[in-house]
Amino acid sequence: MRMKKKVFDKLQVADVRLSWRLIGDEVLKKFTGEYLTPVPSFQTSKCPCGPGYVILSKFRSFKSWLHRDPPKRVFTECLWDFQPSGPNKPDSVQMIPVTTVCDRPSSTFHFVVSRKRKHKTKTIKVTFHGKKITQLDLHKHKLQNRKVATLLFDDTGFDSFSLHMVSKVFLIDRGRIEVWVDNDLDFVDISDQSPVGFQMCHLWLDETNDGDRFIDGISNVKSKNFKATWLNRENYKQILRNFIPNQRKYGSEAGDIN
Repeated sequence: MRMKKKVFDKLQVADVRLSWRLIGDEVLKKFTGEYLTPVPSFQTSKCPCGPGYVILSKFRSFKSWLHRDPPKRVFTECLWDFQPSGPNKPDSVQMIPVTTVCDRPSSTFHFVVSRKRKHKTKTIKVTFHGKKITQLDLHKHKLQNRKVATLLFDDTGFDSFSLHMVSKVFLIDRGRIEVWVDNDLDFVDISDQSPVGFQMCHLWLDETNDGDRFIDGISNVKSKNFKATWLNRENYKQILRNFIPNQRKYGSEAGDIN
């Protein structure tokens, strides 16, 4: 397949991370047949992605809004980690079950784009092995009116009333991305049931007179139009540990990654 001109022009050196940002959505559309948001990083410590994970967005300055800069966003923890509960009642937190809707461990997917111009050749090769789809079971577990504690994020620069939540995730068993610019090579090997793309919903919060916050509105997000400058979650560990109510009560299944 012929590489798009804008990708060729931006790819000055062999760079897997830049290449994935440039063509990730195109790769995933061919891989899944659906529009997805590509995972920002294949390092889960920077951007942990799984069904239920909440994404916070920073407020944009007027200058950023005027320049149409993508909002800065960061993966935090699972929605149930934000649910307030008493110190002696950890069982009151309602974790939403995750279901597997597709699992094809033997499938293999190849994607190659290349272009040559003025004696310079640039090529991107993507190989995925296996396909697994997991999603939240939202049919039996409704989100409307669910309590969500985000009060402590009010003064952090993040919007504590507008959240995004990962609802569906596509994973692979293993894979590899190679980027060639002439004879220069950059690559990444992907392993261990890694997420590659996701879909999400938008959660709008409201507040009672007593200060309790709850989910007042839910809408699906169109991945094709979703924009973000992703922040490294590792830089916000301390805030997450201190500001999310149930961070210390659950193990890795609830998003408490060390």
